[in-house]
Amino acid sequence: MKTKYILIVLLFVVVFHSCAPTNQMALKRSSYEDYYEEKPACVMIMPPMNKSTKVEAKQFFYVTLVQPLVEKGFYVVPPYMGIEMLKNESAYDAEDLYGRSLLAASTTWGVDAVLFTTIYDWKKVGTGAVMVDISYELRSTTSNKVLYKRRGDVTVYMTSNSGSILVNLAAIALKTAFTREISVAKSCNVIGLADLPYGAHSKLYLNDKDTPIGEDKFSIVVSQ
Repeated sequence: MKTKYILIVLLFVVVFHSCAPTNQMALKRSSYEDYYEEKPACVMIMPPMNKSTKVEAKQFFYVTLVQPLVEKGFYVVPPYMGIEMLKNESAYDAEDLYGRSLLAASTTWGVDAVLFTTIYDWKKVGTGAVMVDISYELRSTTSNKVLYKRRGDVTVYMTSNSGSILVNLAAIALKTAFTREISVAKSCNVIGLADLPYGAHSKLYLNDKDTPIGEDKFSIVVSQ
């Protein structure tokens, strides 16, 4: 199921990219020159900055950001270790560091880059759907440069196919009650980080420079 889920989401990403005008699509080598020059291998995830009215959104995203980064070939500092490292620096939230120089983090934390995420909105759309407006920003701890940045509106529809309207509604309600938030966060992270160049632990490391990428600001609809 896990592999099927990832393939479905990535399929939507590929379709989304393929539908964009070719002359507007840049390549990774030209858009992420600083990334390929610095070659970050170890990433620390900051607790998401939550500007939405969904209080729990911060936790949903924080715990689901590790997997897509690891699958991209990065070593990721475990979230619980990251929290302790922040506390040691008297910084409990990403807001305490965002916009400030991260040059000291290279020696203090031993990481090459820091990932900031900002949740601007999280709201229900119709029946069984959630729309999230979120941004991703990977910043270097050696140069303080932004190595990767994307922002998008991701609408996730929870689907059911039992053949019965009443059963479908019950299934959606049950899924919404227990797993919707985590599923939504996973979908957003896979899509939002899809254009991030591969890390040093991936077989595709430095071999994806000629891959086309989408726009910095995107909008996409997926189903689960």
